[in-house]
Amino acid sequence: MDIMPSLYRTNAFRVIGLPVEATPKDIRRKADMLRMSETLGTPAPQGRSPLPLDATATVDEVREALQRLRDPERRLVEEIFWFWPVEPGRSVDDPALTALAQGDFKEACAIWRDTDAGGIGLHNLAVLTHALALDHEQDATRESLTLSPTDRVNINKLWRQAFLDWNAAIREEGFWQRLTQRIHELDDPRLTSASAIKIRGDLPLALLSLSARLAVQAGEQQNTADGARHLAVIRNSGFDASTCVEALRVSLGSVRQRIQALCSTAETEADADPAHADRVTTRLLDQAAPLVSVIDFLPAGDPMRDGTHDQLALSALACQIPYGNKSGDWKGSLALLERVIGVAVSDSARDRIQRNIDIVTANLAHEREIGTCWFCANDKPDERSKFVVKMYGEVVHSGTRVTWRVLDVDVPRCRGCKRKHSTADSVATLAFLALAITGFSVCGAGNAEGAALGIGWVCFFGAFALFSMVKRSIYGGIKAIGAATAFPAVERRRKDGWAVGAKPPGVE
Repeated sequence: MDIMPSLYRTNAFRVIGLPVEATPKDIRRKADMLRMSETLGTPAPQGRSPLPLDATATVDEVREALQRLRDPERRLVEEIFWFWPVEPGRSVDDPALTALAQGDFKEACAIWRDTDAGGIGLHNLAVLTHALALDHEQDATRESLTLSPTDRVNINKLWRQAFLDWNAAIREEGFWQRLTQRIHELDDPRLTSASAIKIRGDLPLALLSLSARLAVQAGEQQNTADGARHLAVIRNSGFDASTCVEALRVSLGSVRQRIQALCSTAETEADADPAHADRVTTRLLDQAAPLVSVIDFLPAGDPMRDGTHDQLALSALACQIPYGNKSGDWKGSLALLERVIGVAVSDSARDRIQRNIDIVTANLAHEREIGTCWFCANDKPDERSKFVVKMYGEVVHSGTRVTWRVLDVDVPRCRGCKRKHSTADSVATLAFLALAITGFSVCGAGNAEGAALGIGWVCFFGAFALFSMVKRSIYGGIKAIGAATAFPAVERRRKDGWAVGAKPPGVE
């Protein structure tokens, strides 16, 4: 049984103004009147309805209503969601229906509450409160109105009462007996006692699905207040939790399909243009976000909810991977993946994304390590200016024989730092040599006299001090060349047992 929020607005009996017990002859007469009005160009024929529409039905609306009544299965659904006479066969002079047509809701409700006509009163009360609640919802939607807090309170009261009344009617055997009696009266081979049994099983889900549609509709419009309101109506409906969840699943099917379509389109675009797949991934996550928030109407742990989350996350991952491989933009890839992992729910999906985060993080660290001059930590390194640290490792002593492996670790260096290192070494060396020579000369000229020897050693050690001062002055804040041995790649090799140098000490 599939019913829509327009259930009562388009109810065939309400549109054409016929009672639920209208005979085929009554329906044919309405059809003849419709054809005549079309010929004359006059308004469609209207009848007396217990709950008249605000606006006169159009010719097309009347025609569609008449068509539905020609289908016995559809007609039975239309009857269930309209008012029954308390006494079968007495629709025309039924006092409650007459009061309702005159707008006297209190009188109609009083009659239905006092009647002992086997569930008919309960059914009619349920239809009335349900119809009024939906009419208010439809009015707000049609006129694009934002419900005030007072309006929400009043409509919520109608919803609560509607579900209370429907629960009471469904539990009342007299209601189902009357429905079975109507099936016999319609006397159509397509309707059997099994039809009543099926409707009995389907009705709770149908009622909840209608409210679920309203919740989903509000969610898609990012109307969080009304979305939450309809979810509360469902949770407080009095029906079992499993039926409430199933109603949401049914209504969310189209939302999930839209997310699946977004995923499929994004993956195709990412494969076709991996260099710009970052934009594709971002667009996918942005477009799917409001839809996922609607899917989240389902409780955490629900297979449909969690499966949709994981599908979106893995689809976004499938878009990011070719982008990262193509562009080498590990910083951008990491930002995307950190967003993607927040979408995933299952451990397997999160683990898969985390593995990619670890890979991208390592790539980013490596990029930062070799992509910036180690000595100034600012400029882009130059391949021809790199400094090479020689290392040895895996030393094996076999008798008098020693074997080892060697490797070169490239330390990134920019041209400016190489120039400073070279200049500092040259100038400092010259200064050192000058002072050292002076010192030794003084020592030699002094014929071992104490004063001369002292002056010589002062010059010699001053050479070392001057050597260091000159180098620091020329470096201008960059790391000294010796800092190359502190480069992370060198440190990692040290941790693995390697040492700086071309060969082990003591080896010729």
